[in-house]
Amino acid sequence: MALDKKLKTFKQFVEGKKKQDWADYTIQWRLDVSNIQQLIINKWFNNLEKEKLASFNIIPVVRYEEYLGEYSITTLEIVFPNYKTIIMEPIAGIVIGDSDGKVDMYLQGSIKEKVVLLRKLKTNSKNADWTIVKQYNGKEQLAFNKTNVEKIIEEWIQ
Repeated sequence: MALDKKLKTFKQFVEGKKKQDWADYTIQWRLDVSNIQQLIINKWFNNLEKEKLASFNIIPVVRYEEYLGEYSITTLEIVFPNYKTIIMEPIAGIVIGDSDGKVDMYLQGSIKEKVVLLRKLKTNSKNADWTIVKQYNGKEQLAFNKTNVEKIIEEWIQ
């Protein structure tokens, strides 16, 4: 998509929202981030914590975005016995382009071990689709699922 088309689409999206729409959007953004964090902690990797192979920390943070205002949201830290830590940090609820939110997932202390989780809202649905985009080439996109997240973590903590 050409830059001018992306910017026009974004402008139409922003101008089409009312104040209450933005409040609802913020609530949904926070809920979607919380849902993926809980999925990782309670379903995908709950055995790691039980076996003391990882610990999970939920850290409250405050963000500010022009249209969403100031809001609180949480960052997830996954700490492994070798003290390597994976961070899942919500960056923005509004992103220019085809996405409706961005979460950075990275190995703490490393500039090359990073992926981006992009949220796409479904029409007529409260659920969001998440996609993993590998940061170093930007073109490789993966489904957000346990297998792909596990492969990324394995690669980073070895």
